[in-house]
Amino acid sequence: MSPKDFVDFYAALGVSPTATDEEIRRAYIERIKTVHPDTLIDLSAKAREKAEETARLLNRAKETLLSPSHRQAYDEFYQRVSRSSSQSYTSASGATGRMRYDRSRFAPKHNVNLGTILFGIGLAYILFASVGLVWRGVMTKGGVVRIAEAEPVSALSAPLAQLRIASPPIALALSEKDTLLYVLYADSPRLEAWRLPALQRVWKNDLPFAATMLAAQADRFLAASNTQLAFGHLHSSDAPHVVSAHQRQIHALAFSPDAVRFATCSGDQTIKVWNWRSGALERSFVPSGKEIFSVAYVPDGNLIAFADDRWLRTWSWKNGTVRRLTQHRDKILHICCSPEWIASASEGGEIRQTHRATGAAKHIGQESGQITSLTYSPDYRFLLTSNSDGRLRLYDTETFKLVYTWNAHLGKAVMARFSHDGKTIYSAGEDSTIRLWNLPTHLLSALNTKSP
Repeated sequence: MSPKDFVDFYAALGVSPTATDEEIRRAYIERIKTVHPDTLIDLSAKAREKAEETARLLNRAKETLLSPSHRQAYDEFYQRVSRSSSQSYTSASGATGRMRYDRSRFAPKHNVNLGTILFGIGLAYILFASVGLVWRGVMTKGGVVRIAEAEPVSALSAPLAQLRIASPPIALALSEKDTLLYVLYADSPRLEAWRLPALQRVWKNDLPFAATMLAAQADRFLAASNTQLAFGHLHSSDAPHVVSAHQRQIHALAFSPDAVRFATCSGDQTIKVWNWRSGALERSFVPSGKEIFSVAYVPDGNLIAFADDRWLRTWSWKNGTVRRLTQHRDKILHICCSPEWIASASEGGEIRQTHRATGAAKHIGQESGQITSLTYSPDYRFLLTSNSDGRLRLYDTETFKLVYTWNAHLGKAVMARFSHDGKTIYSAGEDSTIRLWNLPTHLLSALNTKSP
């Protein structure tokens, strides 16, 4: 980036260069609301296009400033441009200003033929573009190099229903009959239940701490933050049980299929199995001496799938048998299980299905943003992901192909879940909305069908 192309991300978000991550996040949320599509219905097409451009720039500012490495590089350039003289800049909100910029610092120190300069610039551009294409688009699978195809974005005119809330949701869970939606909020101890499809709040409970993850099954819930774990009955006024479950941050939690037990995993390299009713620890396991990032029960309840760094493994928690299945190129962040397959999503955006009996792995997809959730449909026919780019994606588990993609939220889509009948999708976004989507009509016929 040259000084003349400088974009002041701090000015765009209305924060100072010394702002904390939390201040940047809150400023982003406030500003992104002003360009949300629901607030622009009566505007002209040109005005809507301008708002969408502003939203993209706000997203770019947030992604840059909330990444430690990107922010460090940006701040170094920001300080250099700030010390320069007489150079215009443009903020992400469209404002212009003057930065002090000394052109002599960037002047050539030797006389060089103009044709040579232009040739060198052209050659450098071609090489840079080629390297960028390979870096972003090449995927390796089984030793075969493939170029990622452009991803089609399907158009959904509008969500089936929408709930706008005061603060961003960070986790969703559904009651077994799809009559209630449970919502956990960012930086808040509040857990709420909303009646479906009317989206009316019918219950709330203040947890002992601001939780960062949630699981619910039958009439029971789990919530966790850092090393603490809370569990209790939904719709009860009783205070939940709280235990200090791990020595380091809890990364994931999961109910057993019968909700009698639940499992947790942590940065302390352990997986633990707990009895929900008594709160007693039944098993504690250190599988490999590496941090455990994800955990999920296989539907029969006898195996627990887990991810330690890049490896996907299963653990028979009753007899202690561990099996290594497949290795991703990056850290595995999310897993979910069907009776035969275990789906996994890595930090680099790769999605795989691995047969739990044979260990055979199938490549499902490659996403550019960071995947924030991964779940099977109730009949295991589809895989659903949410992504930091605001999109939801639907994959066919029989053809191993992406079948549907749509823009669900401005900013990050933090989670997506299927209804228990598989016909509705619920998504939560960093734009402080929860949205309900009907599964596309041409895909409904695939529900509950078997492959020949």
